[in-house]
Amino acid sequence: MELECSGADAETSPVVSPQHSNPNVTSAQSLVHSPPYMSSLALYTSTNSTPTMMSPTQSSASSSQSNSQSPTTDPFTQLLSTSVPASNSTAAVPPELSIYNPFDPLRSPDWDLAGPPGILCTHRVKKDLKSIFHDPLPGIFIVPDEENLYTVHCLIIGPFDTPYEGGFFHFVVRFGPQYPLHPPRVRLMTTGHGKVRFNPNLYKNGKVCLSILGTWSGPAWSPASNLSSVLLSVQSLMNEHPYHNEPGFDKERKPGASKTYNTIIEHETIRVSVLEQLNCSRPAAPEEMMKFMKASFLEYYDHYVDICKTNVHKDGAVMEDPISKEVRGKFQYGTMLEQLEKLKETITACGIPSIPNFPTTPKSGMSEAEDGDASSISSCDGNPGASDEEEEEEEVGAEEEEQPAIGEQEVVNVENENTTTGRGESAEE
Repeated sequence: MELECSGADAETSPVVSPQHSNPNVTSAQSLVHSPPYMSSLALYTSTNSTPTMMSPTQSSASSSQSNSQSPTTDPFTQLLSTSVPASNSTAAVPPELSIYNPFDPLRSPDWDLAGPPGILCTHRVKKDLKSIFHDPLPGIFIVPDEENLYTVHCLIIGPFDTPYEGGFFHFVVRFGPQYPLHPPRVRLMTTGHGKVRFNPNLYKNGKVCLSILGTWSGPAWSPASNLSSVLLSVQSLMNEHPYHNEPGFDKERKPGASKTYNTIIEHETIRVSVLEQLNCSRPAAPEEMMKFMKASFLEYYDHYVDICKTNVHKDGAVMEDPISKEVRGKFQYGTMLEQLEKLKETITACGIPSIPNFPTTPKSGMSEAEDGDASSISSCDGNPGASDEEEEEEEVGAEEEEQPAIGEQEVVNVENENTTTGRGESAEE
């Protein structure tokens, strides 16, 4: 069964409470691949309550005239100060105001209007990507957007021994023009078309609540933080007992509530993040990421089947969220089991995909002209004067000298995993 997916799982307007959803859904596929710096934004002006779109020339002239009157006002402030028609007016609300969302990387006209990122941002983004390519994070796979270096698709596979195990959670990360002085913006794309909240910190509209992202109270962003620290923080939210991530729910309010919540999340993980995502005929994830998910699906297949067979007796029972008291539908393990078998047949019939390797350099449509002085990734690290080939040879030699034995490497990985998969700030919300 193929699903028609728009790819825009989240509501179009910033939602304070995830219980209220907006039925208007915009295709994220077109937004993700929008031009690097300026989306299709236009300044609107109102004449006799009738909105008219200004041409780029008129917009520039109008902006210059406005700047001459108030030189300290930036373009985005001017946009927000545009007069909004009264509720009884026939004039339309400027679309820029309706799509603006302070947490959403796909609806950030303030960043679009700010112009191209500077050299500092470019250096840091390349350094972050290179760090992950050379030292991949466990359970995390990234694919930079081919047309925009500052937008990255990230896949987090649900950690072992959690209700998220084997789930494929697609995030879009965008770096703003003032990165790393300010945090990136992150959106969860895997939400069942804006209907499934996978975690108290992961809203159904795609919002990711983390203090380092500025979307919740707590320790703020530091310029020392990077893409790896953001992804590891998000991954830590997917722990063994996500019920306790909700503020005020440190203790169960009803016996067995945490287990009930885990059962619902486990069911929705297979239904939405696995079956719905892999059966989607128009996925929002890049092709390389889809290949990675299909290859990983075969590795987790037995786990999915065991979950469905163990819980098939619950089919037809109502899923009531013990936190929000929201009814999430009914369990349908039997149907999911059939879909799992069909999906496996489809994937194997097309040839078992191999897990893609990380590229040695991030893909990007950015040319050296766009990059300014930041012409190479290696210029950010250690030896600015060395060429790419020289630095690669030095790094290969260093890796051969410092490469630990297999047993030692396993210990290192276990230690790193123990330090990054705790509750962290997941209970802040």
